[in-house]
Amino acid sequence: TNRMLNIALRFFRHLLTAKQIHDDCHDWQEDMKNGFVNLAIRNRGTTEAQFWDSCFEDAAEKILFHVRKARKSLAELKAVGALKMTAHLEKHLGSIEHGAQLALAEKRRADDFRRHATFAGNKDTRPKPGTRECLAKRPR
Repeated sequence: TNRMLNIALRFFRHLLTAKQIHDDCHDWQEDMKNGFVNLAIRNRGTTEAQFWDSCFEDAAEKILFHVRKARKSLAELKAVGALKMTAHLEKHLGSIEHGAQLALAEKRRADDFRRHATFAGNKDTRPKPGTRECLAKRPR
């Protein structure tokens, strides 16, 4: 029926969009070199710092959004009897979702580390070579 077809189209649109964003996160630099704008970057002038500071997290969130929408459409297809076995599609969605969640968690850990381990703000308390303090601590 038309309803089943529309649900199936919605499912595949969200699944393929999630997959494409995932792919774009991996090859965004190559796309930039070739003059392409992809779904993971905002414009042709995106720098590596901009990608990691804002584009990457946005892209991962978009992946998770499309996985949720695809999963909802898949449940609808199953409910209307259009699909009986969906385990392989659910597994595929789970794999994409897991990858995005893992990448987000790693990014957030790295951001947290950078925030709390700024070396510019930490004072080096070691005695400077050639100073009295350094010479006084030298073993004899």
